[in-house]
Amino acid sequence: MPEEIISKSPISLWNTSLEVHTGRIFEPILGPFYILIVPLVGLATIIILISGFFAWWLPRGKRKIEIGNWKMKNGKGRQRSVTERRFKQTEA
Repeated sequence: MPEEIISKSPISLWNTSLEVHTGRIFEPILGPFYILIVPLVGLATIIILISGFFAWWLPRGKRKIEIGNWKMKNGKGRQRSVTERRFKQTEA
C-alpha cells in the first residue's frame, strides 16, 4: 500500500474490513442494536433460499402430476398425455 494512503488513513484496511464484516460499522446508526444485523441478515438469507426453492419446486411438481394423470375433459373423455400428443404430431 502506498505510504500516502497509510499516513492519511486513521484505521488499517484489515480493521476496516473487520468492522464491515462484524456489522460494527452500523453502530453509530443503530446504537446497541447493531448486534442484530448479522443474525437478521442470516435469517433473511435462509428465508429467501427456502422460498426460492419452493417457488422452483412447486410448479415443477404440479406439472408432473398434470402430465401423468389421465384426466377427464368436461366429462366427455380423457385428455391425451404429452407423450401421446408428441407421438401423434410426429406421425402426421
